[in-house]
Amino acid sequence: QFMGGGVRATVQTKDDALALDDVAFAYLPIKRRTRTLLVTQGNNFLETLLKLDNYVELTVTNPANYRESPNVDAYIFDRFAPATAPARPALIIGAPSAPWLKPSTGEVQKPEITTWSENHPVMQFVSVHDLAIDHASRIDPGNLTVIAASKQTPLIVASEKPKWVMLTFDLQSSDFPFHVGFPVFIENVLAWFSREQLALKRSPG
Repeated sequence: QFMGGGVRATVQTKDDALALDDVAFAYLPIKRRTRTLLVTQGNNFLETLLKLDNYVELTVTNPANYRESPNVDAYIFDRFAPATAPARPALIIGAPSAPWLKPSTGEVQKPEITTWSENHPVMQFVSVHDLAIDHASRIDPGNLTVIAASKQTPLIVASEKPKWVMLTFDLQSSDFPFHVGFPVFIENVLAWFSREQLALKRSPG
């Protein structure tokens, strides 16, 4: 089974008039396991999903025992955030309070998603138009990429530097974990965080 790396394709034809276009090169990224630390008081949705993902090497801890580690590729903070941003990318769920995150300025009841960015990498093959949310935190989206939003507040936001994605609602207050797009969303987030991007390509000629 081919796991990734360089790919060379050639074509041979009779009476070839131009040999330059007979060879093409590409590079298939090597998909390695993402060392992921889930920090939660307990979340069966996330734990089960991540344990079943062959490309995730999962460790679980609770907020009281959280320590930043150089052996982690990505963090998932469930209704918790440390006082300082970790050196590695993070998915934050539930808009917890932390100095490096946007503060909540209130709560929005039953927000409806009115806009979402289908072009952002974390939203590939993910539909959220019928997502039901009981409540979400209201935050200022300044300097953030708004990936999905209601009229009252952003619901999924991203930061490039440092790199993180945040849901302003927690999974217990929505039906997101029951959507077919939820596992795809988590996989997209981890891929955007730390997996290898396309590195080499040469077209015919």
